[in-house]
Amino acid sequence: KVTGDEKYLKMAKYFVEETGRGTDGHRLSEYSQDHKPILQQDEIVGHAVRAGYLYSGVADVASLTQDTAYFNALSRIWENMARSSSSPVVSAHVRKVKDLVLTMN
Repeated sequence: KVTGDEKYLKMAKYFVEETGRGTDGHRLSEYSQDHKPILQQDEIVGHAVRAGYLYSGVADVASLTQDTAYFNALSRIWENMARSSSSPVVSAHVRKVKDLVLTMN
């Protein structure tokens, strides 16, 4: 978005799509939110700061590619977080996700 260079968006989308696949051989973990692919996630788990960064990145990719599947996944995750957590660290990032989701609907 900042550079306008499509290669960075493609790289970001690659990392989002690789989440939860373990194709590099690492052990999948809820701690780093890669226990399953983003599109299959429906609850907030793991490290709050990592979650904030990951889901903000997913929101950026979803926004720039108009990918409603990612917006739907983020909406589920956000709703879960809003119902079950009061983490102030995640809430700032979650607000960004919520705002992007609302602009898509």
